Formats: sequence, structure tokens, C-alpha cells
Amino acid sequence: MPSGTTDTQDVFNLLDYGADSTGVSDCTTAITKALAAAASNVASTSRRSTVFFPGGKYHITGRLDRIPQFELKGLSRITIAGGLGDRARLYMDGDSKNGNWTMFWVDGESSDILFSNLTLEQGTLSNPDPDEQNHILQIGSGVANGATDIRVRDCEFVNSKGDGIRLLGEFGGAVERVQVQRCRFLNCGRSSISFQRWVRNCVIEGCYFYGGTDQQIDFEPTGFALTADSAGCTATTLRYSAGHVTTYGLKPGDEVYNATEKKIVQIVSIDSDTQITTTGGVTDWTSDQFYFPLHCANHLIVGNQFVSGLGLNAQGILVSLEEAFHVRFVDNEVQGTLYGLNMRSCTIANNRFEWREGDPTGYAALRIIEATDELLVANNDITVRAETGRLCAGIDIAYQNGYAPVSAVVTGNNIRMQYPGTGITITDIDRCLIANNIITVDTYGDSRSVGINVEAIDNPVSDVSIVDNIIAANTGTYAIGIQVGGSASITSVTVGGGYIRNCLKDILFPSSGNGQFLNPPVLIAGAFEDTGIVPPSSTKWIQLAGVGGSAPTTNSLKPAVYWGSGNPNGVLSAGVGCLALCYDGGPGKALYVKESGTGNTGWTSK
Repeated sequence: MPSGTTDTQDVFNLLDYGADSTGVSDCTTAITKALAAAASNVASTSRRSTVFFPGGKYHITGRLDRIPQFELKGLSRITIAGGLGDRARLYMDGDSKNGNWTMFWVDGESSDILFSNLTLEQGTLSNPDPDEQNHILQIGSGVANGATDIRVRDCEFVNSKGDGIRLLGEFGGAVERVQVQRCRFLNCGRSSISFQRWVRNCVIEGCYFYGGTDQQIDFEPTGFALTADSAGCTATTLRYSAGHVTTYGLKPGDEVYNATEKKIVQIVSIDSDTQITTTGGVTDWTSDQFYFPLHCANHLIVGNQFVSGLGLNAQGILVSLEEAFHVRFVDNEVQGTLYGLNMRSCTIANNRFEWREGDPTGYAALRIIEATDELLVANNDITVRAETGRLCAGIDIAYQNGYAPVSAVVTGNNIRMQYPGTGITITDIDRCLIANNIITVDTYGDSRSVGINVEAIDNPVSDVSIVDNIIAANTGTYAIGIQVGGSASITSVTVGGGYIRNCLKDILFPSSGNGQFLNPPVLIAGAFEDTGIVPPSSTKWIQLAGVGGSAPTTNSLKPAVYWGSGNPNGVLSAGVGCLALCYDGGPGKALYVKESGTGNTGWTSK
């Protein structure tokens, strides 16, 4: 019988089941009995039942013949709680037998489970799993029966050999609606919290993370992609003979991601358990890997503090958001790197980053790579304090492993460089807007740093807009305020607004190799106080403005004003009525008017 009851809750005190709260005797049997009694009570009364740990130490030792020491399988309305004052400490050690061993495991479609006011610790495990699969709390089992509405509040996770909390869904069995609030994670051996496969709609809020030798939050894409059939697929027909897509909760309009080609399309129709029709966009689904992004999405990570712990994480990467989709990372403090890969429709906003590391893997406060798309990086406060000899970055969005970022908006960030480097650097992105950022270098004697750098190196770039930024050196000198160029083509660039101060070059448009600007860069009004603007060598011209409207594109019928060097005839394409101002011209060679034609001829000197 329960030792205490209310109208809505029954309490099962561990001491009533023979538990030793002094930490001497093993408490496995007592905890198992109390859990069973609580589960039976829920089944018979439909009332929430609490397994209560009075203050003290509860020793758990000796791996059972199964992976979890305590499994909550197919249960609901269970609370596992310690007292509000003297927090109970569950201490797990013993022989892991070179295999998986987890303190609590919630699976089998369990729901409405609450852990609160507990310290959960793994001690000096002998023979731990060499793959670090020794976790404190695992939610989901990686088979087609997940867990929902699981809450972890005001708990501590200490010294795990694997993850403090591991979230492990599977196709057709998602882990979802998990809330981890006001918890502390101290020196977890792998990740403090890991997301792996079909995990959605989770909240990590108000937690404190310290130390560890891996990421403190880690999105692990391993194992969450399927492989399409080797026959029967086309560019719009996806067949998966092992699947049951009608039971996955999919519907027309949902997105499908081709992980082989790094392309995203939408579902047009669900044809059967094993086939769906998609919109066009991929070359062929045959044998390609794919997944459904909305089933690994919609997480909120808010108001947490991530502390490196005196450099225990050698790479400096504290948060890893790989294959993140519709994830909001907001109002956090991070003393290291946030690393993202193939992120889609994500927001990184209102955070404070302080970066000190120098490892080649993590040389920026925000390091985002590969086919990232629809990324918003906004209103973050970033300080780079590295003390190594390499150049560092505040925000780095880059091509890697054969894939280029697609689109990003970087706006309203305050970046302070206290070591030589680049405030914002973006490589091979198709489209980007960089606006209203404040970038300051505060390094004595520095003349290597760049405020904003956008390059086309391995892939062409379509559209770049860099407007209304403030770039200034307080105690050093920027080499370049804004630089846009590279060895591949750039279609359209708009630069200007704001101001640039204490730079050797204000705005530079370098070209190398086969790099070229397909349209002259558009320069809008701003305050550029230093040694000026360098036009691109591939066009030698910059478009200063439009006449009677916004700046037109090349060959537009609207008149425009250009500024550059040399004779524009045969070089500069423009519409009739345009003006070209030549800064290295002489008498009769300083002003040209486009009087005829639609190409690069028809210029007449005045």
C-alpha cells in the first residue's frame, strides 16, 4: 500500500521497500519493487503515482542481464522524485561487462513520465562499453515504439560514461515532446544530451552544462537515413520496400531530404506503404539515402549555459547541431563553438558566445558547414578571445565535403575580435544577406583582420547583399573592411551603408583564377573613411547608383552610373543612357555615355 495519498497522486517511499539511503547496500531490488508497485497502482486507479527517494545516497551496483537497470516500458503517469531539500543521490557503479548499461530507460510507448529533484551519477564503472554506450537516462529504444511527454526537471547528471540523457527514436517510433528544464550536467563522458534519429518537438531550457570531453548537446544523424530501392525509383518516385510510410505520420506537403544529393523536395502523394511521389529536384532516388526532416525537428534550446570546463573539450565544440531542422537556439550562453552541418530552417539568435579555443576543428564561435539553407543568425553577442597563432572567426559559414551552403541571413550581431581574424566569413553560399552587424577589432598592432569576407571558391555565388554594417578597429587596423570575390563567379553583389573605419582597404573586390563578377557590384551610400574601394579586376567597374530609381541590373533599360578604370567600350555592358566615370582617365577620357546598343559597345567619351 502507498505510504501517502492525495486525490490525484499516490506516493511510494523507497524506504518502505527496503532501500538503504546510506549508500552502503545495493538498492536495485528496492527500486524495482517500488516502480512495479507504482505502475500497478496507475493501472488499477488511473492516478499518478510517485516513486519517492528521501534524501540520502542510493547505491546501484552490478549490471543485470539486460541493458537498463530500471526500464519504464509502456508506462504512464509515473513520477520519480527526490525531496525539495536534501536531494537524493542515485549512484551507479560496478561491472558494465564491456556492454551497454543504462540507469533508467524509458521506452515501449511510455508517456507522461516525470523525473525531478534527483542527482543521477555514474561512478567508476569497470569494463565500460568501448563505444561509450553507458548512459544515465535513455528515452526511446531505437525500435518502432518510442516515448512521449517525458519531463526531466531540477535534476543533476554527473560523470556519465556515455550520455547524461540520450534521446533515441526510430522510424515509426518517434521520441517527442521531451522537456529538460533547470537541470545540471557535470562532466558527462560523451554528450550531456544527445539527439539521435526521429526525435521531435523537444525543449531544453534553463540548464547548466559544464565540462566533458564531447559536445554538451549533440545532434547525431547516424542511423536516421533510409536507403531507397535500387530499382523502381525515378526523379519523382521514391520506393522503399522495407518501409511502412503510411504509418510514419507522413502527408502530402511534408518534406523529404535526399541525403545523397543534399536536396530537399516535397511529398505529392502517398502511393502505398512502400512508395511515395515527390516533387522534382533530385536526379534519381535509386539507392539514394533519404529521411523525413519533420520527424527530426522542431526543437527549442533556450536559456542554457554551456561552459567548456577548463578546456576539457579539446575541440572547443560545445553544441553540435548536425542535420538540425526547424531548431531554435536562442538566449543561451556558450563558452566555445556552436557547430552546425546541413542545417535547415534554423534560428540562432540572442545568444552570447565567448570563444577561446584554437583547435583546427573549431576555429570560430559559430561554425556552420555544408548544405545549410534558410539559416537565420541574428542579434548574437560574440567575443573571440583566442590566444593561438591562427586566424579565427566570429561567424563562419562554409562549403565542405563537396557541398555548399544555400542561403543565410546574418543580421544584428555584435562581434568583438580580440585576436586577429575575420568577423563574418561566408564561402560558396548561393544567397546571403549580411546586414546591421557591428564588428570591432580590438587587437594592438593587428593588420591581418577582415571585417566581412564573402568568397566564391569552389562554387559560383548568385546573390550577396552586405548593407548597413559598422566595421571599426579600436586598437588595431583592419586589413580589409569588406571583401567579396574569389576564384569562381559571383552574379550580383550589393555593398554599402553603415560605415567602415581604420582599415587599410575599405571595400575590396578581388578576383583570382577564373573568378569573375557577372554584373558590376552595386555600391550604395555609406561612410568609408580610409583608403577607399577597389573595383574587381574581372569587370573594373562598380555600379554606384541608379538614376530615377533603384540601381538597375546589367543591360536594364534604366540608366545607371558606373565608376571604374579604363575605356568601358567593349568591357562594360549597360543600357542606353548610362554614365561611366573613369577615375584614371584624362581629358576626354573621364566621362563616357552609353549612346547605343544593349551590350558592352556604344560608349562615347565626353
